[in-house]
Amino acid sequence: MSGAANWRPFASSPNTSERISRRFFLAHPQANCAIPFEKRGKCVWIVTVGSPSEESCFSLHEPNHAGDCRQFVDWSVHTGWQTDYQQIGRGAFEGALTVTFAGDVQVNHCRFNRELVIHASPPEGSVSFVVPCSAGRRGVAQGFELEPQHVLMAPSGAEGFLKTAENLAYYVVVIPEGSFARALRGVSPGVELRSRSGSAISLPDAQYRSVVEILGSMVGRLECGGRVDLLDRLAHGVLGDAEEVPGPLRLRNRLQLVRRAKGYIEDHLNDGVTIPEVSEALEVSRRTLELAFRDVLDTSPLVYLRTRQLAKIRKALRENVAELRSTSISDLAARFGQTHPGYFSRDYKALFGELPSETVAGVRSS
Repeated sequence: MSGAANWRPFASSPNTSERISRRFFLAHPQANCAIPFEKRGKCVWIVTVGSPSEESCFSLHEPNHAGDCRQFVDWSVHTGWQTDYQQIGRGAFEGALTVTFAGDVQVNHCRFNRELVIHASPPEGSVSFVVPCSAGRRGVAQGFELEPQHVLMAPSGAEGFLKTAENLAYYVVVIPEGSFARALRGVSPGVELRSRSGSAISLPDAQYRSVVEILGSMVGRLECGGRVDLLDRLAHGVLGDAEEVPGPLRLRNRLQLVRRAKGYIEDHLNDGVTIPEVSEALEVSRRTLELAFRDVLDTSPLVYLRTRQLAKIRKALRENVAELRSTSISDLAARFGQTHPGYFSRDYKALFGELPSETVAGVRSS
């Protein structure tokens, strides 16, 4: 791929946030795909050039910075993932995403300063790896604590939950199934790609550090190498250098229960749904629901519900500023089950780092 000097700006009107006052993207004359990202009130596009190859590489020059974790929902769609992000850790959110393409391999680098619940499905026809790279606690994935050297593997069609720790950074590597199958055969001729029954593999220390070093050298570079070495390290891990991390035997039923509860809550947020109503609708006891959320997401169903209500209110405040001339913030909050104005304002500020009125003022001034 040629360098950035051959790029040229084009006027555009992509279907992104109406808060973007000026829209543009950078495009190469042979660009065959453009993916929109919002950055500092503008829309930045990443562009793939020609047919993917091992030699071509594209990356965003700078990471996209988000002040609301829900922005990552839109960004993830454009990178091929179906992902939901929900902030549950208290305080103003900051996050960043850098996307890099090394031929047909996509490497995303993500970092968040607050605890999140992430529910994700990888792109079809791919094998994906999630590689935590920050020091300290990493979080809980599929009901088990992420330890150093743990790498999550997500084959096509998989679905998983991740509860992140604060200040977590990680890489997401997306590899076409055919390319990874060839890498596996390069390590062990005749082997076929298969899904692993566990949710994670634990790499030997030296191999884990090598993978993180290769990924660090690839991210954010217009011309980057490392693709072949990366596939080789991951293939060795999948074929036996790593230990498979088994999930709890009870996990499957609890994953299904959390998935159903999450769906019911989402469908009834506008109705002021309560946890007893969720338990009754799913025909389980509150204790069973509590244990499932604790096991899978390392949080309670009540905390999850309240943070979803607050996030929904925040979204409504941002999108319905004109309506607030005839409807108070308290009335809008009550629609989503937040009926006590004092507690609502306190909890809202604790979660998002600003009062509801400050959210509205920020939208009006933008």
